[in-house]
Amino acid sequence: MNLLQRVLFVLLIALAPAMSVAAPYQAGHPPAPARAGLIPTVAAEIGQQFQALVTGEANGEIEPEETFGTRALGVILNSFKLIGSEGSTFVNNFAALPQLATWFNQQVTDPLLRSRWIETGTMLLLVIGAAFAAGWLVDLIFLPLRRKIYQAKWFSSWTRFGGVIGWLGLSLAPVI
Repeated sequence: MNLLQRVLFVLLIALAPAMSVAAPYQAGHPPAPARAGLIPTVAAEIGQQFQALVTGEANGEIEPEETFGTRALGVILNSFKLIGSEGSTFVNNFAALPQLATWFNQQVTDPLLRSRWIETGTMLLLVIGAAFAAGWLVDLIFLPLRRKIYQAKWFSSWTRFGGVIGWLGLSLAPVI
């Protein structure tokens, strides 16, 4: 039985190309016609385009195929358009610098606006300064615990994992 399987396998491999060629004939589809050649077709098309350009009787717009080069050129041209529009926006905003100077003068001279800026700066300094001081204090308090966890000798993977989680929790405590 084993010899019969080997013979059938070799026979199948040997006849596989013939079966693939015979498949279109069995399905009733005629074989595809042989191509005449790509170069004469392209040459004829180019000749027609030249003739249309010379006589001025173009049948329509000649649209080039989109290739990597044309796409790259399109991206570059769009980038230049974007840079140009942003440049004109910058110039328009730069032209408004005298208005900016009058706005700054108004903020400095008006007592209500000046007090609002001083109050905003004070609150910002208090919030950021208090958060920085609290984080530094918590970091200083937990420093011995983090150092002890970092320098400990771990004997198994589970204790090492627990130590890493504990060290991470103590390191994130100032943030929280």
